[in-house]
Amino acid sequence: MAPILGRPMIEHVFERVSGHPLIDEVVVATCDAEILDHISAIGGRAVMTSDRHERASDRCAEALLAVEAELGHQFEIALMVQGDEPMITHQMLTEALEADGGGLRASRC
Repeated sequence: MAPILGRPMIEHVFERVSGHPLIDEVVVATCDAEILDHISAIGGRAVMTSDRHERASDRCAEALLAVEAELGHQFEIALMVQGDEPMITHQMLTEALEADGGGLRASRC
């Protein structure tokens, strides 16, 4: 929740990723109620995960399974972006998506 220009860093990251045209779902995976509440307050989707994960990829996997169960379908790609990457650009996201075959829709957690 570190502030950058008066808004939490996670909000900057969420907005940058949400605005990418190839990404259908943006999900913040967190074990922190303050982050969950903030993302929900700005109209985003957040999933509360276990606080026992040692790696972000485990947290992302837990959230991905929960969202897929809720929506009733699986995603072809899950692109993991850390909440402390406020300088992420659309170009960086596009390059990451195209590295896996390009043109696919993705979910971010």
